[in-house]
Amino acid sequence: EQAQRGENPLMGWVPSVPSNGVDLQPSSDEFGKFERRGLDLAHAVGFVIPAGGLGERLGFSGVKFALPAELCTGQTVLQVYAGY
Repeated sequence: EQAQRGENPLMGWVPSVPSNGVDLQPSSDEFGKFERRGLDLAHAVGFVIPAGGLGERLGFSGVKFALPAELCTGQTVLQVYAGY
């Protein structure tokens, strides 16, 4: 809803390294546990890997992420992707 109103829901947020994170060591039991959990959920994950470079072959002089994706709102591919 915030994105639809043109608001940035992350305004004022400052990224930081979590102090209560987990340091996983490959081949450890804990690493294996998380790896199995990730593999169990992998069927529900999607990845988008856009090709790099300019959109010249598409008749566009900018980078591909700046291509217009929404005619009504004028949002770019990156804006739509980030707002999803």
